[in-house]
Amino acid sequence: MKETKLRQLISEEIRFLLSERFGSKRLQSIVSGMSKWEKRSFLKAGVKTGLDWNTLSDSDLKIVNKTPAQLYGKQGIYLILASQDFDFRESGRYGWTQSIKKGQMIGMMVGGKVAYITKNGLGPKSRYTDKVGIDKKGARSVKGMSEMPHVVFEIKYLQKKGALKAKQSQRATMKFGATAFKTDKEFKAENLKRYKEALANSADKSEKIHKQVLAAVKYSNDLVEKAVKTNQTTKYGQMGVEVGGKIHELQYVTNLQNRILDNYARYTDYDRQSKEKGYSGEYYAEQRAQYALKIKQQVGYMLKNQFNKY
Repeated sequence: MKETKLRQLISEEIRFLLSERFGSKRLQSIVSGMSKWEKRSFLKAGVKTGLDWNTLSDSDLKIVNKTPAQLYGKQGIYLILASQDFDFRESGRYGWTQSIKKGQMIGMMVGGKVAYITKNGLGPKSRYTDKVGIDKKGARSVKGMSEMPHVVFEIKYLQKKGALKAKQSQRATMKFGATAFKTDKEFKAENLKRYKEALANSADKSEKIHKQVLAAVKYSNDLVEKAVKTNQTTKYGQMGVEVGGKIHELQYVTNLQNRILDNYARYTDYDRQSKEKGYSGEYYAEQRAQYALKIKQQVGYMLKNQFNKY
């Protein structure tokens, strides 16, 4: 590959990773209202589905005069956005009212079903997945989304999907990707930074879960450092690390660590909110407990070298 082409690919990837800029101002506006972990998960899932955020422009978004219910079973990728400001009350015993702003994402439809963020991209609901948009009771069905004031945009992405795959293939060949752009020291520093930021947000810093997450962070950091030093590869040519006589793909290690830290950030946020005064305390305490279980399970996967478990 020519040096100029190599430089271009590196420049594109670094620019996107650092700025997360889009060709579409509307898409940029949608993600700007997301939390850091929500934005990161959504963008990664979109790329796995075939959405090249860099090249999609506003002209690739077309208004469709259909409701989510009418799109059920229809192929394509659709964004459901709030067409005006309104208040949404979650159904159920602990339902609370959330203010929805005009332009905020209510949800997505992918391949005729309500879209969730999965390990394989944007797809139907499965275990341990989060709905794109409003992930609350009453907003997870096509009926619930259809009853909200909304506008639907179809993403015209197929003509650019081939170019994205070619670009990803070139990066894989050259060992590019989110992990490859970091040295082991940068990876370790970023993990510890994310851990400390989440810990600072927690209401109770003495709980056992904080030590569990820190143990997982230190373990994954050691594995990345080892992988960089030994420069081993799997039988498929991917960067790997040897543990217990078996070479594991390093991407599985880093992906699992990212999921642990993403859930830890959510846990500490719910922990803080559960301790605040107000009628929503029980809801936040329930969410906090759910994420505590997820974290405990994922830390167990990490420390038992079961990196490809989700």
